[in-house]
Amino acid sequence: MKESIVLISRNILIYNKISYDYKSFYEKIKLLKKRYIVVLDEDIYIKKVSTNLKDLVNIDIEKIKEESFGRDEEYLMDYKVCKKAGILYIYSIKGGIRISKLCDGANRVKIIPIQMYMMEKIRRKIKKKSYICIFSYNEIYYYNLILDGFLEEAHVFNDLENLMKKLVSIETCDVIYVESGIKKIDLSDKIKAREVKLGGIFSEKVFV
Repeated sequence: MKESIVLISRNILIYNKISYDYKSFYEKIKLLKKRYIVVLDEDIYIKKVSTNLKDLVNIDIEKIKEESFGRDEEYLMDYKVCKKAGILYIYSIKGGIRISKLCDGANRVKIIPIQMYMMEKIRRKIKKKSYICIFSYNEIYYYNLILDGFLEEAHVFNDLENLMKKLVSIETCDVIYVESGIKKIDLSDKIKAREVKLGGIFSEKVFV
């Protein structure tokens, strides 16, 4: 079954490599019943809860979500469990209200922040479980810190200067450049930088 793949940011939607504002998108585009939505330009908010597998079934995730992020429908949530460390990671991202309209009439929808998508792509390319991933798309810079295979930090920067302010605080870690959108930047000698080639990653055809 074919699917409609939509990249969504705060001001535009990208569909079949064409950018639309929200009004023109809904006037011109009819989506298929199966939809894949990639969220751009949003920070991922992360809440960590210490737990163990026996207690996991008793944890009220919705309650933790409300305590951490409120009942705002703008937030979308997902969670993962690190069995080794006994940590429940709760991930939340804004965009729920914008995305809800894209779900109207669909019989299957998958929603993924671009940061999570990049994690999965890089996971297939490298053997490390702890690293920093830096990439850019549409002149927005993304910073991901992954520890033991789990997303520990995820930040979005509008310019290279603010990204650099974040990088100068790093003492030692691998920094991975993805694609060609990142300009060459000077890093501390303590940081080992390397580039991972993932050609064509931002073509809509790869979001399947």
